[in-house]
Amino acid sequence: MLRSFEVDENRHFNGGKLFETEAAREVFFRHYREAERFAAPHPELAPLVTHLTVYERTGGGGPTAGLGCRTRPLVEKVSRPCLAAWGGPAQG
Repeated sequence: MLRSFEVDENRHFNGGKLFETEAAREVFFRHYREAERFAAPHPELAPLVTHLTVYERTGGGGPTAGLGCRTRPLVEKVSRPCLAAWGGPAQG
């Protein structure tokens, strides 16, 4: 998940570029595609973070490969195996 402006404007939240080169941007988009974009309910409270974008891998690999993980963790419950694959709580 990235702040939408980071990719749209190639501007990292903490300063500088998100992608140092056009080649780096191309590599990102070879591996990820936009899955969902979310708008903040009160954009006036955080004008820099009015939208978040969830990206999903387009190819195999990655810690959640084969787990059936969802691409919308903000609006749906994320399964425990998916959380564990990303270092989150596995039980409970």
